[in-house]
Amino acid sequence: MKVSRDFSCTVGSTFKNCSTTISVKPGESLLVSVNGDGDVTSGDFRARKAGKTLRQVSDVSSDDADSTLVWTNDSHASVSVQMQVKSSDKGTINGTFQTES
Repeated sequence: MKVSRDFSCTVGSTFKNCSTTISVKPGESLLVSVNGDGDVTSGDFRARKAGKTLRQVSDVSSDDADSTLVWTNDSHASVSVQMQVKSSDKGTINGTFQTES
């Protein structure tokens, strides 16, 4: 089942939280896409759990045709993931986080 959550986050040169936690069920993947209606149209994203980085992806852009895979939950339990973002540009970045199996 696909679940989507739109985001709008203020970004700069260091990673900052960009969402409330996102629940990723066993076997699901967490993806991100950036749309072009913010001040910033590309950034680096990382998924974190309990202060530890699960995976990081770089240069996710509004020019990308498809959503970018951030992380897949290979465990047997749901995981609450905190997304963070940074960019060399400063401003607001908008897009969508989604989970899908």
